[in-house]
Amino acid sequence: MGLKLIAVLVSGLALASCANGPRTAEIPPVQSEMIESLHAQLKDDVVGYAFALGTDAQFVGAGGLARSAADGGPLPFSADTPMVIASASKLISAIATMKLLQDQGLKIEEPIGPYFPSDWRVDPYLQSITFKQLLNQTSGIKDFGNGPMPYDRLKAFFEQSTSPQSNIACKDPIDETQPVRVTPSDLGFCYSNFNAGILVVLLPKLAGFEGEANTAARPKVLAAQYELLVQTKVFAPVGVSDAACAPDGDDHALSYIYGVDAPGKDWGEQYDRCAEGGWYVSVRSLAKVLASIVNKDERILIETRAYSSFGEMREFGLGLDRNWPDLMEKGGVLGDEPGVLATSAMIFAPDSDNPLPAVLFTNSTNAAGRIAHPRHYLQKAYEDAQVVRD
Repeated sequence: MGLKLIAVLVSGLALASCANGPRTAEIPPVQSEMIESLHAQLKDDVVGYAFALGTDAQFVGAGGLARSAADGGPLPFSADTPMVIASASKLISAIATMKLLQDQGLKIEEPIGPYFPSDWRVDPYLQSITFKQLLNQTSGIKDFGNGPMPYDRLKAFFEQSTSPQSNIACKDPIDETQPVRVTPSDLGFCYSNFNAGILVVLLPKLAGFEGEANTAARPKVLAAQYELLVQTKVFAPVGVSDAACAPDGDDHALSYIYGVDAPGKDWGEQYDRCAEGGWYVSVRSLAKVLASIVNKDERILIETRAYSSFGEMREFGLGLDRNWPDLMEKGGVLGDEPGVLATSAMIFAPDSDNPLPAVLFTNSTNAAGRIAHPRHYLQKAYEDAQVVRD
């Protein structure tokens, strides 16, 4: 069970229909058209979905099932249904890292070396990597790092010896037996789960926690400390209390293959991959975090005339997959037989006076048998809204 914080839920958020019901007059035109488009796209294409749009007010909707009859349902999907958000967890870890650095008066260019356990024998180059390089995937690490990131795997990776002569290119996958999977001379973007996975080890020490001397107990201690830090620093300030590295009860969404009458997959606790892919949270709760960053309300991150956390995230692509002129986005996909789930946390028109956060979860393949990636549905919904406005 995840550690839980007691927090007061934010109230007074506007609510759109949770199905194809009537829309309220308070919904702005763009969000209104997006809601209509999302329902139209998704209602016959996935097992279940939920979304949240907007900043000062959130407009939420959902459809289909979080759990089918084969898993004790039917349990309808809602905006408050927790789901493991896969690699969208990296955005949460990035925000937490920025917050903890700010708390210590440090910049994102801080080297990570001082924050490893004292008994790790970390290669000098790997010690010189900065938090910025971890957060925007420019560390020189060339190993995608598929799968969970348990403590022993992280330790073995960061204790490997690197070589200035390494010429490994960015590719996926790399043989785990290959001795050197880092290229210090090539610091271009290369997506690796090791970049975010190591934060579960680094952030507790950055926050000032005492190191756990008992090496047998250390993995669980670090995982619990990381979880508590993120709950405290990222989620609690915006009134979120349902975020954890493990499901609490049996109301979370499972993943499915669309059109197949079979039980779905319950991903269970995710402490071994929480920092890079294992947070459980609802669309409403994730949207609250995104809205705080976009609104620059300082409940989580610092915003001043001289310095903008949102601007720094935008400039350097911290925690993001896409940092384009018209949008910022972090997505995630997690799946195998018998099911696939996918998530997207997106900000449309990030440089405008009215940036629009949008969060969408899907919990199955689509009707064509492919990954139902929320990015594509959200982009089409936004395009549909622009067409209607024009």
